[in-house]
Amino acid sequence: MTRHDEIMDFVSQQPFKNGFTLLDLQKNFVGGTAADRRLRELKESGKVENVRRIKVGDGPKVMLMRVT
Repeated sequence: MTRHDEIMDFVSQQPFKNGFTLLDLQKNFVGGTAADRRLRELKESGKVENVRRIKVGDGPKVMLMRVT
């Protein structure tokens, strides 16, 4: 199983059906150290799409994504 498959399996689970962020992947140790690059590759291949930017607590805005 590749890291791309690992990401797709993880985001297909119930709590992430409506959307997920890179922070969700990093918090759950999914996708390895280059999860941002792998996520970008999935987006370029059309498997993942950007939805909108959301603010996380008092922190920065991050991109909310979902599986297409």
